[in-house]
Amino acid sequence: MQINENPDVSPSTVKEVMGHSQLSTTFIYTHANKKKNKKVISVFDKYYDNNIIKINFNQLLSLYDGINFAPTKEINELYKVIFHNTLVSEEEKIKLLKEHIERKYPIFKSLDISKLDINNVWDKLDEYKQKYGDEFLIQAL
Repeated sequence: MQINENPDVSPSTVKEVMGHSQLSTTFIYTHANKKKNKKVISVFDKYYDNNIIKINFNQLLSLYDGINFAPTKEINELYKVIFHNTLVSEEEKIKLLKEHIERKYPIFKSLDISKLDINNVWDKLDEYKQKYGDEFLIQAL
């Protein structure tokens, strides 16, 4: 199966088309195709560089909403990696990152975290992970 005919196809789209629950599974199969046929260029090759960071759902939601659903240390490290060469204000960084996440993963615009509380937060986050996956790719800005 050649999945690279449209270079603008995102890994998450390929994951959905192939019926995988995790992006890591899709990576395995796309690289298997590349090994079998040297002429096939995996749609994921453009994501294997120093500017792409693989993160989980809790980390991405934390970056998007500014509420820590992951350890503060992890979130601070992600900010450093994502904005390693950017000389903009903290407010501008938050705005740029939120816009980037909305473009790449528009589902985050529809998540309503206002109803999360201490009694249901982890169950609801697990429900979101089951629905949307737990691996995401973010580009350093």
